[in-house]
Amino acid sequence: MNFLKVKHSARVIYLIIALLILVSTLNYFTVLRNKFPYSSDTLFFVHMYYQFKGNTFTTARDSVLKNYPIKWNNIIEENIFASKKAYIDSYPFFKHRIFYPLTAFVLGYFIHDELMVFLLPLLFSYIGLALIIFKLFRPNLGLFLAAASSMAFIYFPLNVLTATTFSADMLGVFLFFLTFVFILNYIKSPKPHNLLLIAVLFSISCLNREQSLVLMPILVSSLIIFLRQKNTKILKSFKKILLVVIVVGFAFYGFILVDGQPTLVDSYHRFMNGYGLTNNSFTLGQTFKYYRISLWRTHVNALAFLESHILVSCLVLVAIYESFKKAYENKLDEVEVFLLTTSIFTYLLIFAVPSFEPRYFIPITITVIYFTAHYLKRVFKLNETSV
Repeated sequence: MNFLKVKHSARVIYLIIALLILVSTLNYFTVLRNKFPYSSDTLFFVHMYYQFKGNTFTTARDSVLKNYPIKWNNIIEENIFASKKAYIDSYPFFKHRIFYPLTAFVLGYFIHDELMVFLLPLLFSYIGLALIIFKLFRPNLGLFLAAASSMAFIYFPLNVLTATTFSADMLGVFLFFLTFVFILNYIKSPKPHNLLLIAVLFSISCLNREQSLVLMPILVSSLIIFLRQKNTKILKSFKKILLVVIVVGFAFYGFILVDGQPTLVDSYHRFMNGYGLTNNSFTLGQTFKYYRISLWRTHVNALAFLESHILVSCLVLVAIYESFKKAYENKLDEVEVFLLTTSIFTYLLIFAVPSFEPRYFIPITITVIYFTAHYLKRVFKLNETSV
């Protein structure tokens, strides 16, 4: 299509998309230039990358230790890589998260730079999420606020810091929201190929991080809201989506359990042993006591974080007010229902693994951005004719 013949509104959209791509790319490399991108998680993904290249487990571990002689700042991470037993015991917690290292392996056929093959999937995910936010938010917020929301996502420190750490987290959020885009597509156009794409994307998302299984209760909760709204148009398509997601989810969960995926109790015992610093056994009572104390500390740390970031706290309160107002008035649409239920279950994951890791809360930041922007639009009566 000749760009000059595109309607003015379409040209503006294309310019905004180009601007978002440019700004997110510049911000990504600006932050990356001033930080250390590797974590202990990174090296297990590198390990799997070496195994995809044909290395045995032992050879892959030797290559990791040789190529990444990192001096860790704490004794726990130092011990994981210094102690062969701690390394071997940690590996099962990562071995089913194959999509990120597999993507790096495929990129390796075209790019012969180990740093770049791990960087590019995260950069693409960071840019992709900014564009998805613009696409999802524009119908409700309008062009200006949708673009501003994408910019807020790009510059929100948690998001860019997560994207510039070589782990599966940012890629996981991107896959999760991309799955939702196709869920919306199926609701609008219930064709078999859209349903197939949902199944494929959800499968990939689970192979990136098993926490993606939380999509099942998110959709169940969304279905309950749609039933309350008596939205028959959505319900017919949504039930098929839910069935596909549940089938794929339980099939994946059954597979990883059979293949030796550690249980939540195994995770608690790993935490209690300092990720391999000790090798103690624990009773059920000791485990529950640890869980209870950790859950309390997690909430204390979360509140301390909000207390030290006043602006973030204000945005969260505004978003909570606006989302509950819309829910009380029974005026939530599909995008808003998904954002709200996703944030609720992102928070509830704390009760499964009681640890305050800000990188896990990226979906909540997206929801806060949306409902804050929605509040501004409603209160200041912002619309396309006034911006």
